[in-house]
Amino acid sequence: MARKRAVRSPDGRTWKVDVGRFRPPRFRQSDYEPEATDALVVLEYAWAIVVWFVVPLLRALVELPIAFASGLFSERRWIEARSDDLVAITILWSADRVGCGAGSR
Repeated sequence: MARKRAVRSPDGRTWKVDVGRFRPPRFRQSDYEPEATDALVVLEYAWAIVVWFVVPLLRALVELPIAFASGLFSERRWIEARSDDLVAITILWSADRVGCGAGSR
């Protein structure tokens, strides 16, 4: 995120607010659970390694440049407000460039 600011809400909670153009793609976990049988134990666990680690890595290698390029050419800005005072709260939303106060930047 590009611009950072610390603000205090009326209830006294401190928020760190970031505004940025780029939002990394969401990590998607696999629901695959190997069913180990006597004959195919090695194959099941080998396939589990592929599904748990290799596929998410390949997906990230494809989605990361797309997300970066879309952030360069988009008018959309991502705003993230995070407070760690009592209980950690993170709020994420998007707005166009003028709506988030970054009109001339």
